[in-house]
Amino acid sequence: MIFSALILTNLTLFAAASQRERLSLTVNSESLLSDTATVLGGTKGLVLLERLQSFLSAGPLQCSSAALDLNNFTSSLSDTGDQNGTSVRASLTPGDQLYDPDNFSILNPFNGSYPGAVNVELTIRWSGMSPLKDASYSKVETHNLHLPVHLDRMIALCDGSVALVRSLIRGETFPSCETSAIGQPLEALGSELQSQASANGLVFSLVYGVDSSQGCSVSFSCVVGQLGAMGPDGAFNVRLEQDETVPVHAG
Repeated sequence: MIFSALILTNLTLFAAASQRERLSLTVNSESLLSDTATVLGGTKGLVLLERLQSFLSAGPLQCSSAALDLNNFTSSLSDTGDQNGTSVRASLTPGDQLYDPDNFSILNPFNGSYPGAVNVELTIRWSGMSPLKDASYSKVETHNLHLPVHLDRMIALCDGSVALVRSLIRGETFPSCETSAIGQPLEALGSELQSQASANGLVFSLVYGVDSSQGCSVSFSCVVGQLGAMGPDGAFNVRLEQDETVPVHAG
């Protein structure tokens, strides 16, 4: 009876130890899958941000359609990857303007969404199976990300500048259809808009030409830019522009 009791006790202890070892292996497998998914998801998120940076820097974007073009491009961004038994699909969508610092620190300094930035949402769908088939992993996460581009500010300045230049040309009767007569007030307005842009961390230029071949008109282009924004692929510039031709009243 005593010998049998010892055998049962040893078997019980062995079973408990085996269970602990099995649970430990499972926990380790799940931890490995989770860590792999986080790194792989962060890597794919970085790839998508690089593509977004390339789009913004390839410009120039048109002021009147920049926001829509950006949303359409962002909504089409996705990428997939596999590593150590883990499969990941990552995609970007335009941000919802609900600003949140987020905690996806693997993508510092681009994690979180902030006022005045190009904000996007990163959705990561991952699943995996450990090499020993003892653990599986499936999860969906959404994170807020951003690129430090003041696109809303740029669009507002560009649209406002076009309206001011148009109003100046239409609201004045110039002495002649000559660049010397029309250019002076345009240069003054351009300087004022440059100062306004500089105060907002932007650059501005006004390019124009006078055409007297058929009546009199001014073709102009308002250009607004942000220089040296820091993205995952290094510093880059963003440029918006809008072209317009306005008839001129000349005496």
